[in-house]
Amino acid sequence: GCLVSLPRVYRHGIFQGLGHMDIHKDSCLLRFASVHKSLAPKWVLHVVAWSECQRCPLGRQATNHVLGRGEIPADIFFLGEAPGISEDCLGKPFMGPAGEVFGSLVAAARHKSPPFSWFVSNILACFPTGGREPSKEEAGVCSPRISELLEILNPKGMVLMGAVAKRFSPKVKIPFLKIAHPAAIARDDGILFKRSLYSLIAFVNEQCRQTATI
Repeated sequence: GCLVSLPRVYRHGIFQGLGHMDIHKDSCLLRFASVHKSLAPKWVLHVVAWSECQRCPLGRQATNHVLGRGEIPADIFFLGEAPGISEDCLGKPFMGPAGEVFGSLVAAARHKSPPFSWFVSNILACFPTGGREPSKEEAGVCSPRISELLEILNPKGMVLMGAVAKRFSPKVKIPFLKIAHPAAIARDDGILFKRSLYSLIAFVNEQCRQTATI
């Protein structure tokens, strides 16, 4: 069955005061993120603010608000389009075939690059009905969430995956890379994966100020 988000748990911790709970022992708060102790309060506030968002109709019908997963802070911030049915059910971005491709890209890039931390999220936190593309209005509602993530993560670079991420990503002052969406790569014959991987390796090396041999 689906994992339903636990907003009451988040809220309870906040209402009791962050100083009265051990965030790093709270498996609900850190379910999908490895958070540095100094940034844990900011992350908790972010989760509380967005885990029950109903600023647009998508939030009212979502099983889970899919906020992201990875490490906080992160050297590289990956940004995709929107959760699918599996992501809505599990509350975790990039599952299924697209998730397998994303995982392979990150693993291969880490093998050929200096060590880097990463975090992944989407333009939308909620599943758009029928799996359609996000609208401009929906992306606008979620835009402050992405800006908050950028502030919390403080990444060295940003990877925009797919046309929707490229179209709706907030303007950033950090370097960014545009690659194909993992779902499109999954449907390709392998060439798109190689192109995306080589671009990602070069980008990571440049942002981490190191070089690696491909």
